[in-house]
Amino acid sequence: MSYPEEAPKPRTWRFDTDLTLSFQSKEITEFHSLWRSLSKNGELPDRKQLDPLDLKSILPHVFIIGVSYEPRPRFTYRLVGTQIVETLGRDSTGISLEEIHATTPEVIQSLVSAVDSRRPLRTFGSVSWIDKEFLDFETGVFPFLTDGDRIGQLAGATVYHPSRRRDGNA
Repeated sequence: MSYPEEAPKPRTWRFDTDLTLSFQSKEITEFHSLWRSLSKNGELPDRKQLDPLDLKSILPHVFIIGVSYEPRPRFTYRLVGTQIVETLGRDSTGISLEEIHATTPEVIQSLVSAVDSRRPLRTFGSVSWIDKEFLDFETGVFPFLTDGDRIGQLAGATVYHPSRRRDGNA
């Protein structure tokens, strides 16, 4: 599946990574709490432990990314929540993140870092589109095992809200 030509593409993008996990949104804080409860004795949780019913209140903000190794990690959206789809004007389920983020390699690098470090991360910033408002965003990305000790999925949540400034700078 390829990225649709008519899909909105960002005009500007500001992206930062926060390894301290200072989550601001209640939705991502809730996902983080659930992930920690599944991480017994410091071990990464298995994806089978993640029950969608436990995410019911935040499901519209949730995404799941499949991780394959060819030999470096590659990423494909497996699930994209309805709020994310509605905000971005596209459903990226089944599409490679390398294709979606061809002009923003820092997004891919942050996912590689989450896989390599075996730790969650927080990203935040702003994005704008032609003929659309500027939006601030916050994302929490959490690694899950799917094949023994190998990270096979990254799951998390993204929350968008109108930017505080018209130029997209926070």
